[in-house]
Amino acid sequence: MNKIKVNGSLEYLVDELKGTILKIDGEDLVFDELFFSGDTATFICKHKVYNLQLLDFKQEEKTFVVKVNQNVYSLSLQDKYDQLLEKMGVAIADTNAIKILKAPMPGLVLDVLVREGQLLAKGDNLVVLEAMKMENIIKSPADLQVKRIHIAKGDKLEKNTLMIEFV
Repeated sequence: MNKIKVNGSLEYLVDELKGTILKIDGEDLVFDELFFSGDTATFICKHKVYNLQLLDFKQEEKTFVVKVNQNVYSLSLQDKYDQLLEKMGVAIADTNAIKILKAPMPGLVLDVLVREGQLLAKGDNLVVLEAMKMENIIKSPADLQVKRIHIAKGDKLEKNTLMIEFV
């Protein structure tokens, strides 16, 4: 399930399109017809025709600007991974504001892969956490610098335990 925010305010839970059915906030939206061609689409829903054109797309930021008929909308997408990061307390739109990383679940620290003062790139491995007999690699949500590490190999963590502080 994805979250889509429209114009920075309206938020919808959207399941992926299956055939001609799109689930929005738990309700089925049935399209009578769907036509795709490059960066445009035409769809008919409840006997109304909608022409959609993709005006801008930023893959890294997961943002879109679309024009539907004569109206322009800014959309931002949060997939299941973004939603997990948000629950962990690290999914913040302004990456300069990311200051801490908390344990997303209870578990055992198998390894700490960073050191204090280290510069990180988005996606770098930070911590290996064992939870429910599975190894989970926690990754950096942005380009950051490690300020302080609050955990060590062998520590048993509760959910939301402070693991790492960033500059």
